[in-house]
Amino acid sequence: MLLLLSTLSLSGCITTSYITDKIEDNTAKRWVADEALNDTIIAIGKPSQPIAGYEDALILAGNKNSYLIQPTDSKNDNLIAIFEKLDLNYLSIKPDSIGRQKVNFIQVQMGEEKHNCVASHGCSDMTLTFKKPTALLTDQEKAVLRELKFSHLYEIEGVTYYRNMLQNLKFTITTPVANQQQLQHRLKQPMPIKFYRYDEHNGIVARRGMQALIPLTLAFDIITFPFQIDMVDINK
Repeated sequence: MLLLLSTLSLSGCITTSYITDKIEDNTAKRWVADEALNDTIIAIGKPSQPIAGYEDALILAGNKNSYLIQPTDSKNDNLIAIFEKLDLNYLSIKPDSIGRQKVNFIQVQMGEEKHNCVASHGCSDMTLTFKKPTALLTDQEKAVLRELKFSHLYEIEGVTYYRNMLQNLKFTITTPVANQQQLQHRLKQPMPIKFYRYDEHNGIVARRGMQALIPLTLAFDIITFPFQIDMVDINK
């Protein structure tokens, strides 16, 4: 049985690290990475039992914490179904960046409403791409892709491409999954994740005014998906 042990709280000051990483996007807003929250994703899965209030959440298992990802709107309400119904050998993920540069890690924006996405621990965008040799793609798979809100892009060199742009995904940071040492499927190439706070001044946040974020304490196991991240960019 899942046990909710405590609630979110914000208290204290970050004294263990100094925030140095910063990004400026084309709207002149500045974001700085909260280095105390840097982590590495080692597996992707779903809760072994539903988590009250997070029944639709996909789970990213990290070394330090875990991350519950929930959709903001009905278009993305099938996160878990995507990983359950598609052949994961042909699925890839590309995190979207805050600024204009391409990144190979997940960027989560905190501290400011992001396109109607409000979450305690921030929001982010990701793009999922399904690419499979056209000769192997069945009508049933095409129907499932449409059901899961994937858009057909094109066919090139005998490969058909579909894409689902997952926007305004809500993130909740929790304590590590209970079965972290017994995960059946792990990422061969772990993915870094960084959390950015908005700073409207100089892009530099002083340590003394920053508040430490305490993850939500939950006790739960996850069932991992046999998914290996292939961070392709179909637009390059």
